[in-house]
Amino acid sequence: MREARYRRTYCTPLMIIRHYPDGNLLYNGDDYFRPGPETGTKGNQMSVIWKKPFTMEILNSFCRKGLMAGLGISFTAFGDDWMEARMPVDDRTRQPYGYLHGGATAALIETLGSIAGNYAADEAHSCMGLDIETHHLRAVRDGFVTAHAVPRHLGSSVQVWLVTVRDEENNLIAEGHMTLAVRRRMRAAKDAAEKRPESSTLHVAGSTGKSRE
Repeated sequence: MREARYRRTYCTPLMIIRHYPDGNLLYNGDDYFRPGPETGTKGNQMSVIWKKPFTMEILNSFCRKGLMAGLGISFTAFGDDWMEARMPVDDRTRQPYGYLHGGATAALIETLGSIAGNYAADEAHSCMGLDIETHHLRAVRDGFVTAHAVPRHLGSSVQVWLVTVRDEENNLIAEGHMTLAVRRRMRAAKDAAEKRPESSTLHVAGSTGKSRE
């Protein structure tokens, strides 16, 4: 069902490239994104927004411990101005009645929005959560849910991201709006940073509830 979202697919030995109807690309595999001089915005149309280099391995290194590991969150794809992650609907993420827990959905939205926001900030800055608003629209009992994040505003001090969450049948189950504060560069926890590639130590996902320099 999700394939209906794509216009056409190209396969190479290293990656799969899918074209969306709006012209964006999906990269999936051992690709490496490195910002170029075109990174930024052109008028009201978003171009390549990422300002720090990353790979899928670096993105998923954030999911090896802590809340993300406990919920089974993993990053699956990214494009010029969007990023995706998914989460299983199982005993780790269900509430007592057997449905996906709304708090787990909010955690998926904040994880994806925070990490996407950090890579959309320049090398001198990081992002931390200020506010998250989540609308739960449909129940789901099993399988996986996939979150898709796109920026609504990328400012010098504040970012706003829209994150939609869909089930395996491409039904919209939740929608979240996340506001991030752009601050001077923050570092990840020392024990986690030592186990990650160097370029991933600049970014901290999620809200801490207080500001840090």
